[in-house]
Amino acid sequence: MKQKLACTLFLISFTLIGHYVKGAIPAYPPPAGGWTYFFDGDQAVCGSGAFDSLDGTWNRSNGSSEWDCSPIGPTIATTNYPGGVMTINNGSNPSETGINYLRIQDPGNPPGYSGMANNGCGGCTIANPANRKILFVHDMTAEGAADTVLDDGFTISFRARIPTPAKTSAPLDPLYPNGEAANGPQPYPANGDGIIIQDNANGCLSARQLAGGKIGFSLVTSNDTLGGLTATPKANFMGLQVNGLNGSTLNNNIDFNEANTLNVLPLDPTEWTEFWIVITKDDSGLGSHLLLVYTNGSSSAQIFHVTAATSGGEQSSVSHIEMGSSQTAQSGAVDIDFMA
Repeated sequence: MKQKLACTLFLISFTLIGHYVKGAIPAYPPPAGGWTYFFDGDQAVCGSGAFDSLDGTWNRSNGSSEWDCSPIGPTIATTNYPGGVMTINNGSNPSETGINYLRIQDPGNPPGYSGMANNGCGGCTIANPANRKILFVHDMTAEGAADTVLDDGFTISFRARIPTPAKTSAPLDPLYPNGEAANGPQPYPANGDGIIIQDNANGCLSARQLAGGKIGFSLVTSNDTLGGLTATPKANFMGLQVNGLNGSTLNNNIDFNEANTLNVLPLDPTEWTEFWIVITKDDSGLGSHLLLVYTNGSSSAQIFHVTAATSGGEQSSVSHIEMGSSQTAQSGAVDIDFMA
């Protein structure tokens, strides 16, 4: 369920005082007192497995991550499997000039193409880890977040897009669609490759409170599926997907193609969009949580009643944020300019 409501952000002003992102300037100023955490999208450190990756505060060693520490492109080989993670600094394409950002690409299921003559590296062996799923986890409990942080009131802001060849000068690897190895690797889609929310609120971003409750946010293109390129159903929508609405009690039937009200904010996911999302407990009796979604400096929110998933996430002992593409069957790519 969704409705539009013109309301004013709880901010002193929309005039930004100072720069908070290298290159691009956020459309919204930071909240009073500043952000608890700010990821600038300009670091892609592959840590040892603890909370030491990206900017040194993200975990990459979890059950939903198979990053092999390689970047995306330029060629596919045994030392550089398809997909990966990289930072992109001031690309030459007009849509990315002046922006430093992180690119995550999950190309599908490359190990399923291992040893095949047409697998893009001359029949080489593609063994795990091989970027068939990539997920990073950031600990909010260590930063003082309450166990009920989503119930109490939580704000997340990020600027993101789904990359497309026409709007980027940086590499995008071919896709290795799950279960479709006989067709060989496929070109990265001209209209981009988004990430549908599935498996209990797993999107390209999600927030989970220790007391229970996980909410996902994901950019989706109309041709995205839960599996390979030929799988059905297709998303048949373009925009920001959040948890579905399926009652006021936490449950896991809130993903795409499940028994719930689909919650989508229509927009072009291949264009840079800045989101400011406020999450609170839903006292209406419709959902478990209420989302106010603002975009690109607007003070008018799109309101969603959502049901949080019961999933514990990949770090079930702490409140945390997840970022990436966590499903083996799906493929997807996302550019993150910043996340706060």
